[in-house]
Amino acid sequence: MGLSAYEKITQVSLALLKLNNAIDIGDDIGKTLSLVLTEAIKVFENGHFGAVFVVQGNYFKIISNIGYSSDIDNFLLPITDSFLYQSTNGKMDDLVMINDLSTNFKIYPIKSNTGEVSIIKSSIVAPIYHKDSLYGTLGIDSNRLNAYDENDLIVMRFIRDNIQTIISNQLTFLERSNQALTDHMTGLYNRHFFVENFNGILERAKRYDECFCLAMFDLDNLKAVNDSQGHLAGDLIIKALAKTLQKLARRSDIVARFGGDEFIAIFLHCEPEEIEQRLAQIPLESAINDLSQIPIELKYSFSYGIAVYPKDGQASSDLVNVADTRMYDQKSSKDVRGN
Repeated sequence: MGLSAYEKITQVSLALLKLNNAIDIGDDIGKTLSLVLTEAIKVFENGHFGAVFVVQGNYFKIISNIGYSSDIDNFLLPITDSFLYQSTNGKMDDLVMINDLSTNFKIYPIKSNTGEVSIIKSSIVAPIYHKDSLYGTLGIDSNRLNAYDENDLIVMRFIRDNIQTIISNQLTFLERSNQALTDHMTGLYNRHFFVENFNGILERAKRYDECFCLAMFDLDNLKAVNDSQGHLAGDLIIKALAKTLQKLARRSDIVARFGGDEFIAIFLHCEPEEIEQRLAQIPLESAINDLSQIPIELKYSFSYGIAVYPKDGQASSDLVNVADTRMYDQKSSKDVRGN
């Protein structure tokens, strides 16, 4: 005779408690779900296969599995084809237990991790929610008919509730960590993130004798805009420059808001002439015309300075000072010309 629902819940509860203590909240969420699946499948006597899917657009993407061959690793399942969707008429708001999949579902042979071909005949699936949105599903499959009973449904509900708590805590932490590294207004990295990463870039450049460019950017006459049009107008200009710099940067580069209307960037493996060419493609005076937020057209320009490592300095403070000086030299020359 198998374990009762209470005994299974006790067993999985102890396993999840140990798991909670072992999980680093900063870990990849896929690792956490894989560990949970490993413990969950142990309490289902007839559970031969297990899978965790996460929502990706109109599909469920497999993020962890047990029992299946590696062929399933990149599998994308249309949400509308899933057991959960079809069993709940698209609501996907509760667990489903299907003890004979052949009655209403089209079943395909699948390959196990031992190379054997099997047909899934029973399945128990739980939706996973985060912040009231469907995040994914946990499913335990069996190659037997009538593999599950009401006790299994009770246990699955307990596991699902615990998974939701675990991943919600972890996802919330990761979201807050990301927010702590980005500037709330522009979405760029903030000064703290830049400083932390800059030190690593500098050490690597010293070790491998690499060159890189550090650039400082500053808006021209922002105070005049704030005084005449208000700080909302000034904020729109700051956001516009941030978007411009994002487009300017490659994926390997780092762009951050340094403070106020100043921005800083690291351009890896490139010469200052290359940055100059990219900047030359940006109009010297750009316009913002967002009448939904402010009733006039705003024009803005910016100045910049570039320092080269190691030519202009080997310490972060030296490079910042050189780039800053060159930026203000450019700004001063504009004032002399009356721009």
